[in-house]
Amino acid sequence: MMKARVFSALCVLFSLAIAEATEKETAELHIEKAFTAIAAGEPQQAKAILINTLEHHPNFHLARMVYADLIAAQAQLSPLLTDPLGQDKVRILGLAEEASARLKPRAKNVDKLPANIVKLSHNYRHVLLFDAQYSRLYVFENHEAAPRLIADYYASAGKDGMGKESEGDNRTPSGVYKITYTLDDDQLPELYGEAAYVLNYPNRWDQTQHRSGSGIWLHGVPRITYSRPPETSRGCVVTSNAVIQQLKQTINPLQTSVVLATQVDWLDEEQWREDQTKLLSVIGQWQSDWQSLDVEQYLKHYSSSYQDMKLDYRQMLSQTRRNAKKKTMIKVTIKNIDLLRYSAEPQRYVAHFDQDYKSNNYNISYRKQQIWQREGTDWKIIFEGRV
Repeated sequence: MMKARVFSALCVLFSLAIAEATEKETAELHIEKAFTAIAAGEPQQAKAILINTLEHHPNFHLARMVYADLIAAQAQLSPLLTDPLGQDKVRILGLAEEASARLKPRAKNVDKLPANIVKLSHNYRHVLLFDAQYSRLYVFENHEAAPRLIADYYASAGKDGMGKESEGDNRTPSGVYKITYTLDDDQLPELYGEAAYVLNYPNRWDQTQHRSGSGIWLHGVPRITYSRPPETSRGCVVTSNAVIQQLKQTINPLQTSVVLATQVDWLDEEQWREDQTKLLSVIGQWQSDWQSLDVEQYLKHYSSSYQDMKLDYRQMLSQTRRNAKKKTMIKVTIKNIDLLRYSAEPQRYVAHFDQDYKSNNYNISYRKQQIWQREGTDWKIIFEGRV
């Protein structure tokens, strides 16, 4: 009998622990449900949701403010989020901006795919995609070489928006980056929360464009708050500590790409696969023309704005033509292609693949990176080099 009671008590405690963990993991969902209840004219339901949220996240200032506004509305007083007063006006306006960002409509359709993620090889289990327009951080898993959405969270960017160019411009970079390593809680000032994932900004393409600055991270927030208003960082992507902890289950440094986008375009699967086929065909034609020994046809794939870590366009033309004179045979094999959209305007995609090159006088294998840019009706290479 005693064993049965102990077992029963343990089951109850375990159930409570699971429930508490679930509550802690769903603060994002709770605030959405509260907003939905308010929009549906169900203030009592919204208050119940918010009370539950604040029990587990007393530092969730937006939830507390929305709850206070519901009480104010009940007493026929002006809501603070829409009519802030006094010394806290700036802070309340920030909370209002966060509420607005969280309320923006966004793609929820599981049958839609992001144009920003075109193809994934087995090198990637997950890809993170930040949508600055809607202040959302999407987590995708690699499902049979296609992205499958498994989570999305509120996140904020730099004070002056996207498109970082220089040190101190308070902008978040636009492009495709890798997480190079993790900084844990004991390595960070409190400002950055419980962990930070360090991005490889400036990447090689950024360096050719003379972009400066450093210390671009995906990080958490001080423990006194749950989240930050949109566009309040010095260039980093910022989300809650709860999300940062959940991402530890997903992020594998050097094997997790982060796409930082001004906007995300969502496509039906047919259009997504059509775009993928077209882009892979472009790369395939480049490969074929290289093997053909027709150096001028091969060079047509390169933009006049081409720049790599060592050569500009004219230098690359000269070197390639000089090397071509010595070739009687070229065989190029490429595999494990990853293809991600680097930017929407101008249209750019970054491709990574394993390249095996054999010729009559030189053989080499390595993983290559190319950036392709749309120029009129053609696609041209503006950068390439080793990964």
